[in-house]
Amino acid sequence: MGFDPAVLPLFHVQPLPWQVPADMPYDALLITSANAVHLGGARLAQLYKLPVYAVGAKSAQCAADAGLTVAATGTQDAEAIVAKAAADGVSRLLWLRGKKASDFDIPSCITINSHIVYDAARIEPPIDFASQVRSANVILLHSPQAARYFAECCERSGIEKSAITIAALSPNIADSAGEGWAKTIIAPRPDDALLLNMIASGFTSGASSP
Repeated sequence: MGFDPAVLPLFHVQPLPWQVPADMPYDALLITSANAVHLGGARLAQLYKLPVYAVGAKSAQCAADAGLTVAATGTQDAEAIVAKAAADGVSRLLWLRGKKASDFDIPSCITINSHIVYDAARIEPPIDFASQVRSANVILLHSPQAARYFAECCERSGIEKSAITIAALSPNIADSAGEGWAKTIIAPRPDDALLLNMIASGFTSGASSP
């Protein structure tokens, strides 16, 4: 698409120890981040019989690549894919999540038990954070946590938000970034390819991703 991407690390992602419940009283798995699959480890093999409800295309693809069976891929957010699971008759979900995953409303007809399988810990931004941000045409934001922290880092670094364009993978992520940006591009569903296509319609180079 003509982009010249740069990665701007703001988190250290690492797996955490976890155990698969012995009695497995679940109908399906809930995956809201590809990191849950990447860092879930060997214990994921014990969950292959459970269908997966994935929040978006990326998490669904990661689940499929790991040998899990994807029952449904969301087009909005975690709340929407849980509603889909409930409509399918799922009553008990096992949610593999990060330590700081965002909460959401849960239908009364469904029970969700969460297991924390990874942590994304904040790290200090690189020394050239301000120059990287100012030189980028657009900043890609892939999680509410990243959006909030990026906004904080901009404020601490004296970066004028009104000079920065951001692109968010979902409306929730855009909300987490706050207001005041020069422009906010929001994907209508969590789909990286779609978001990049939206960016490409107005930009040709210099994208950065925290």
